[in-house]
Amino acid sequence: MAFVFRYLFLICLRLFYWALSPQYFFGLKRFRKRHPGFSGTFKCCINTDVILHFDKLCFRKKSLPVYETPDPVQFDDCFYGISFSQLKQSKGKPETASYEWIGEKLVSVFGYRDKILERGVKINFFFTEDQFFLGEFQFQSYNKTVINSVRGMLQAKYHFKAGTTESDFYITDREGSLVFFNDNGYRLNVQYYFTQLEAIDQCLKKAIKKSNLIREKEQVDENNLGNLL
Repeated sequence: MAFVFRYLFLICLRLFYWALSPQYFFGLKRFRKRHPGFSGTFKCCINTDVILHFDKLCFRKKSLPVYETPDPVQFDDCFYGISFSQLKQSKGKPETASYEWIGEKLVSVFGYRDKILERGVKINFFFTEDQFFLGEFQFQSYNKTVINSVRGMLQAKYHFKAGTTESDFYITDREGSLVFFNDNGYRLNVQYYFTQLEAIDQCLKKAIKKSNLIREKEQVDENNLGNLL
């Protein structure tokens, strides 16, 4: 009986809100915890912890080159701070979504598919408090042609000169916004982070520090356990 009631409540959440709403996302998550065998689906755009997408943006790697541009950083023709309703007016309803609480802030991620330079790309928009603060291109093809084409596109748009062998680098504008070109060896990602939203930036930095401390403690505990065995 409890299963039926909870399932009906879950259906109501999906119908009353929408299939990619945070209400349905967290309702489905709770339902799965109580009923592990349930296979209800949710079209997530991120399958890893959302916080992992921020660490090299909130805390830049000092070993990576930083190129300055006179042009304002802009993501997919969208400026920072726009609302989700403005995004929908521009691009329509998202195809995927993900949600995660980072500290006291709910981070919402909305995903679309498109083409850039005739290549398939997943486009993720990150929001909190109904403000856009981070954009991400995930290129679905990975080869030297794609990497060089995307690097050339960025150089043409932001008027800077970068080496041809750099796998990772930053671009920053006069307002402090960042572009992060990240070639991790099997996928090319380009992220756009807007630091002008200071309250969000500080919250994310605090959460990342806490997350890093937890990971370090878990690693220490694992090493100590290994020494005992």
